[in-house]
Amino acid sequence: MGSVERRHTEQGLRFRELLSLQRYIIRSENQEEVVINPEGPLNQLHAYMYRVNGIMHNKRFFSPEIDMHRCALVLSEDGGASPGYACTKENTEDRVHSELYQTGEMLEYTREYFTTLLRMFPSVDGHLSIHTSSKDSFFAFINSSRVSEHKYRILASLLLLTEGMPVQMLIEKSAESTHLILRKMEEISPHFSISMGRECESEKEREEAQTPLKEGYTNEVAEVIRFFIQNGENRILKKEGHVIEPKLYSDFKLGMFLNTPGFLIQMYIYEYIDTVYGMQSFFESVHAILCEYMACADKRLSSKAEQLFHKYFAPCSHVSAGVEYIEIAAQILFYLNKEKLLPFFLNEQIKPMQGQSCYIRSVKSLESICKAQLSEIERACSAFSMGCTDNNSEKSYINCMEATALAMFCCFAYDQENQMYATDHLEAPSADLVRFFRVHRHMFKEAALGTYNAWNRVVADLDNPSICYISQNRNRLDTGLLNLLRVVTEVAGIYHKEKENIDKIEAAIKDRNYLEENMLDPHLTQEIQTYIETLFRSLSVRGHSFKTLSIKCGFFSPVITERGRVDIFGIVCMTYKSAAVEESICFEIFPLFTGIKIMLARNILPDMSTNESLASLQKFPCLQGNAFIQFMLRHTIELSLHTHEASHTVMEYIKLGSSFAGRKRNSSMNCFLLAMQTEDELYILDLVRCLLVLAFDLNLRSPHYIIRFLSNMIAPRVVDIDLMHSGLATLILLAKAYKYFPHIKIDPAIYSKMDCVEVSRVLAYITEIDSPETMNRILLLLISANEAGISGYIERILICLPSVWRMKILICLTRSGRSAKYIYSILEAMAKIKRGSGAHNIIRRSNNLLITIISTLSEKKEESYTNILTECFGIIVVPEVGVLCNVPTVSLMLLNERVACFLSLKQRLRFLHLPENFAKFNIILSLYTQKIESIHKATAHTNNHVQVHDW
Repeated sequence: MGSVERRHTEQGLRFRELLSLQRYIIRSENQEEVVINPEGPLNQLHAYMYRVNGIMHNKRFFSPEIDMHRCALVLSEDGGASPGYACTKENTEDRVHSELYQTGEMLEYTREYFTTLLRMFPSVDGHLSIHTSSKDSFFAFINSSRVSEHKYRILASLLLLTEGMPVQMLIEKSAESTHLILRKMEEISPHFSISMGRECESEKEREEAQTPLKEGYTNEVAEVIRFFIQNGENRILKKEGHVIEPKLYSDFKLGMFLNTPGFLIQMYIYEYIDTVYGMQSFFESVHAILCEYMACADKRLSSKAEQLFHKYFAPCSHVSAGVEYIEIAAQILFYLNKEKLLPFFLNEQIKPMQGQSCYIRSVKSLESICKAQLSEIERACSAFSMGCTDNNSEKSYINCMEATALAMFCCFAYDQENQMYATDHLEAPSADLVRFFRVHRHMFKEAALGTYNAWNRVVADLDNPSICYISQNRNRLDTGLLNLLRVVTEVAGIYHKEKENIDKIEAAIKDRNYLEENMLDPHLTQEIQTYIETLFRSLSVRGHSFKTLSIKCGFFSPVITERGRVDIFGIVCMTYKSAAVEESICFEIFPLFTGIKIMLARNILPDMSTNESLASLQKFPCLQGNAFIQFMLRHTIELSLHTHEASHTVMEYIKLGSSFAGRKRNSSMNCFLLAMQTEDELYILDLVRCLLVLAFDLNLRSPHYIIRFLSNMIAPRVVDIDLMHSGLATLILLAKAYKYFPHIKIDPAIYSKMDCVEVSRVLAYITEIDSPETMNRILLLLISANEAGISGYIERILICLPSVWRMKILICLTRSGRSAKYIYSILEAMAKIKRGSGAHNIIRRSNNLLITIISTLSEKKEESYTNILTECFGIIVVPEVGVLCNVPTVSLMLLNERVACFLSLKQRLRFLHLPENFAKFNIILSLYTQKIESIHKATAHTNNHVQVHDW
């Protein structure tokens, strides 16, 4: 096996599939043997990189053209400060916004495009998906029995239609029915003629099919197909720059191709065909249609077909080029994931689900079910058998405990070095566990329903009477930490060793009367924590000395469950740590809900070697062309080099000529959909911050596409407490002052304070776009919010800022020393505040702000700043009675720096020769001197003598 083959074997099943598809040889009687063109649309590496970058997910859920119909409420529970959430949202209610920015033909096309997108990607469970239980959908039609024989030819025809190939596909409607027909090029008989009426599964449905409901189904499927038929040669798309394959990398980064029919059908094909055999059959269908049209007598059609044939297929000698692209993609992912300690990033990736199949392992379980349901014995016996699944049983429950067990085993089995799951390190894992991770060794995206069906075969109906299930069929695990530990050890094959330890914990709870107190003492909690840490370390993949696991437990509460067991509810947090990265996953095990919370702290130390390796890949000769796959790989590398930096994306977009940068409303957000790192909380915060500042600067209104885009992105994230406390709540509060996001309602009892750190980040970004007017508006807004009872005094924010940020903000606010008008407006706003202790309080705050401005800008030696400093000094008020200002208790170093600053300004400040100004100057110095001396005296007894300047 060569080096390339070995690398792909390490990288996993998906890369082996890509290699297999690239090497697949297509043969025909009248054509030479060909393979898919590695730079053409059939290269499935496109699909893989789309998934890696989450592009279709972003398009479906964040496009501003789509009204997500989501109302997010952050409420207080029982009137306290703990957050509770309500989200009124059904994915089936998503719709296209009534107001779109285009006009004329482009408006009509945009509405049709996004309507078709929602029909093809209904995503009913909140994850990107083409699956739906609706029998009136395109998915139901393409999966119906009468279509199965022709489905690949239908998809191939739709794809070629988007290339402008006039494939003879049409919808014929008669009084009795509607048919989808694909005609042969030069023959009377068609390839197929398929009824588009819904298949009826029961007598009742057959009766209903005679009603207008049938017509509604026909219309939806027909509209999807008609969209591709009618827009294959849509000239308005080319005129507006919406082409499926941009010619320049700068055009690719704008993402205009995301609005083309070609992108939509390609993504559907990628999602629908999930096997090598299915994709090979699809290739054959595309090949057959093109060969048919190349052989026709019409030279125009023949020439068009030949052109597309060479775009889609290539001689077998091109295999090596395709392998090289796959090799580069494998290296990119290897470098991206080598520091990843957890196998997943998002909480949604291991999200509990409803409706997974039931699994019956033993005759004993089957008998217990039959005895419990004697009235339905016949149905039960026909539905269940050893080792079979029953899709109609226990569909109502959500598999919280099963999902928790899966997440734990993913952590245990994740081999960071090879970036796959492994079970070789386990002593005696169950055959079902080994089989599961052999099939799902690269499950790094969200767990789908099929994944949970397979996982249920691992944890359901275990042959261990100590493991408790809620349902009679032993499929729904009972809640509780001890029950979970029994499941984990049983599946890992070490229950016989660990049973005594788990039983001892249960006995300790019973013996010490903890059940009456409803609380464990710290000593027992520590004992349990130590045991779990030892157990989990023994179950985790070993061999990586740089990766350590620690466990923290909390809120442990002993209970007697409804089934009479003694168990523990509480939180178990697993933290993996290396020299550069720390990542945690917390399991919240409580009576009504068991939840999973992933907390990442990536890049504690930047890995320069990874960046250097990625940068070198970017320079590979095979990536320097203008093929779409080359653009995609270069773009993925570029995103990786700018992790967390949404501001980079915003600034790049402005440089590329964004329409909203020119204050127009017809802005496309596709460049952000192409670049968004949705799993990265730092990136999301940065992107929200940057776009909000841009919206403030352009004074945008709520219907604008930027605001709609932010709304779709923010609403589902208000339930993330950590993200809200990290600054998202502050950004939402700022946005609400501009009347953005009316559907997001936050209870002031929970989030009433604007975080000073987040506000400082907002101000720092305003300096990047150099907008003094926006800076002034935000500062005035903060002052107004302060008056309403929201903490965030502007002087406090400036004092707490790092000196570099403070300098940039004041340079921006003074327009590089040209004007002090915004300083005056801030002081006027502060003077209007009615809260506080009267005039003296206002004077103190104003004086503190002015002294901070003076001490910061004193480093600027230009004459223009001397004028600013002189004006600020002149505004400082010294009352005849009372204290000038409330000197903050800060470090001696900072106090000495301020005194030194004022002394250095003695020659620069004008009109100090006037007696009243000279007296003011001396009073300020005296106040700081007294503060330094008082601190010096307070610390004298420690013999920590601090030098005080001799004034």
